[in-house]
Amino acid sequence: MTNLLLDTHIMIWCVFSPGALTQPVEQEILHARRVFVPAPALYEAIRAITANRIKGAKNKAAETLPDLIKASGFEVLDPDENDWIEAAGFSWPHGDPFDRLIYAMAQIRNLALVTADEKLLGLPNRIMIDARS
Repeated sequence: MTNLLLDTHIMIWCVFSPGALTQPVEQEILHARRVFVPAPALYEAIRAITANRIKGAKNKAAETLPDLIKASGFEVLDPDENDWIEAAGFSWPHGDPFDRLIYAMAQIRNLALVTADEKLLGLPNRIMIDARS
């Protein structure tokens, strides 16, 4: 059993479109010891919900997202100063600050990062779960 960190898209799929997950990824999540959602993913998801960019998510979902995450059995993980320092120090060109932070959170805590983001999948990581279909 592994501890997982879901990136923003995977968390959105889990909560609003579970059918978008591949069977192997769904099984990884179901059998994980603990599943974390990085707090920055909440911000990104709420922005997408309020901009009507997520199918199946009503505007009210932005207010209830933390409850939906908890109902899914996931835990919100807050970044600390070490995560920010690690994220700022990466030498790779990927500029999205939230992707850098989420990646750092996974690295520091030795969590398997579940992502479909090709830029993140191309980076070295102890454990990375490819969620592309």
